[in-house]
Amino acid sequence: MKTLEEQLTNYARYHRSRRNILTHFVGIPAIVFAAICLLARTEFVLGTVVLNGAYIAVALCVIFYLRLSGSLGAIMAAILIVMTVAAMPVASLPMSGWLGISLSLFIVAGCFSLSGTILKAGNRRLWMILSD
Repeated sequence: MKTLEEQLTNYARYHRSRRNILTHFVGIPAIVFAAICLLARTEFVLGTVVLNGAYIAVALCVIFYLRLSGSLGAIMAAILIVMTVAAMPVASLPMSGWLGISLSLFIVAGCFSLSGTILKAGNRRLWMILSD
């Protein structure tokens, strides 16, 4: 597994423009929240314990971040737990409301975040990939 410094160095290589930073700062957390909303409706029964998919996914993500860095893991745990708590009311909506909110947020946030990458000045590599 790459170290935190290696992960951040690789990420920084492609995400330097102000527009890209802004769109990712808003878009990526919104995508994560939408995914947590979608997972919060799934249930897994382990003996007498009922877990939803959001709890499992958040636990795995926190383990990943804790392995990278203790302080980063603690920050991500706090953020992901808040997102999970906020996702529960969305998951309790009727099917159309839950799917409508979750998928709409996922798609809009994904397009917003991707727009920062596509519109980034000098990002010819992405344009070459998309034009093939």
